[in-house]
Amino acid sequence: MRFDKQFNPTGAADMPKPGPPAAGMHKPRIPASAMSVPGTPAPEMPNGPFASEMPAPGTPAPEMPVPGTPVPGAPEPGMPDFAGYLESEQFSLISSLRELWIWLAIRSRSLIVSASAGLRDIQAITDVLSTLPESFSAELGKYFEPQEADRFAELLQEFISTTEALIAAEKSDEERMTGQETANLYRDAGRIASYLASINPYWNRQNLEELVVDYIEILLAGLVARMSGDYRREMTIFEYLLAQAVKIADYLAEGIARKFRP
Repeated sequence: MRFDKQFNPTGAADMPKPGPPAAGMHKPRIPASAMSVPGTPAPEMPNGPFASEMPAPGTPAPEMPVPGTPVPGAPEPGMPDFAGYLESEQFSLISSLRELWIWLAIRSRSLIVSASAGLRDIQAITDVLSTLPESFSAELGKYFEPQEADRFAELLQEFISTTEALIAAEKSDEERMTGQETANLYRDAGRIASYLASINPYWNRQNLEELVVDYIEILLAGLVARMSGDYRREMTIFEYLLAQAVKIADYLAEGIARKFRP
């Protein structure tokens, strides 16, 4: 298979195996020597570097300022300087796209885990996955024509359906079908990239395709690791998948922001 060993996260092979706790771990917070026996005088305070700053026993505690009273030497109250910070619309856009792409990664990985273990929640996961394109369409519909957003939702649904078919083929160990669905998935990536580039000049087709292809490579590497029982490596790969989902979301958000504020 094309994706079997293409993705090898740095350090994955060198990850430490679980073992006994290191020496000195899990000690109580208060050492036994600090607990005095009842009836014995309290130990003297050590003469450390802060000893001169500690009040003598019996000294009244300083009065606490009334809430709202200016503290001597404190800067004047006021709004912080937000120069260079993202505007609320941009922040909302980035957050929404990140959330959608992260959920796509999480649900896809959930399907891999369930298919690998033969769990009975596969249909529930695919049902949830099928709702994501509509959510993407609703978000893109804020910035593009409804038919443009809907067309992207259709392409994303094809991408998700191909992913589901590939996972099923890999689980069934059908080599020919696995190869065919892998090719279909890369085809879907090209279609998504080409379409998005056609509706926004600030989205580059080649850049988009590379981002989505990298996402595919990571997803499929995780699929192989999970199916082969290499769970520790698969969990590491999943972290890379989430990071790649964020990269795609941020690239799309940047392109939308530049479209409306070049």
